[in-house]
Amino acid sequence: MSVKIAITGGIGSGKSTVCMAVRAMGYPIYDSDKEARRLMEEKETIIESVVEVFGPEAYHEGHLNRRAVAEKAFSSPDKLLKLNSIVHPAVIEDFSAWASRQKSGLVFIETAILFESGLDKAVDTIVVITAPEELRIERIVRRDGCSAGEARRRIDAQMSQERLAEAADYVITADDATPVLPQLEGVLAELEEKNVF
Repeated sequence: MSVKIAITGGIGSGKSTVCMAVRAMGYPIYDSDKEARRLMEEKETIIESVVEVFGPEAYHEGHLNRRAVAEKAFSSPDKLLKLNSIVHPAVIEDFSAWASRQKSGLVFIETAILFESGLDKAVDTIVVITAPEELRIERIVRRDGCSAGEARRRIDAQMSQERLAEAADYVITADDATPVLPQLEGVLAELEEKNVF
């Protein structure tokens, strides 16, 4: 049975870059954002619930209008809560099924909202990626084309880095100054060692 490892960190922390490196090393990774979007476009029950909360503009020609949903969700804690309660149970179920099909001793899930989603209960180990807030804002603005204020709101809507780091088994710093690869290799070596039967 595979050891399930979560790679998490707030929006703009650099977790996707770390996950790209993990994938390049040959480990399977479940991208919870991507899979959540797939489920939101495929599962009829999810589509109906999302439209109920966010209105018909949540979908455009059968595809999730991610920007419209994100803007509404991040500006209303109640709507964000409802969205999470619709999507997260489906993602947990999908991840568990996916993990059981993998041949690797270590399998990974990339998620921004590990504890808020309940995914922490579906994994064995937690790796948290951290970065300074100003750098995170810069990354979000560059990636999503939003304002710095919007980026800050998105950061504030998530669990703080400090609380995440406290709950982590491992912490990797992705501040564009500290090399990430040696940190990652150290974590993976330790996990592989623990996973020797």
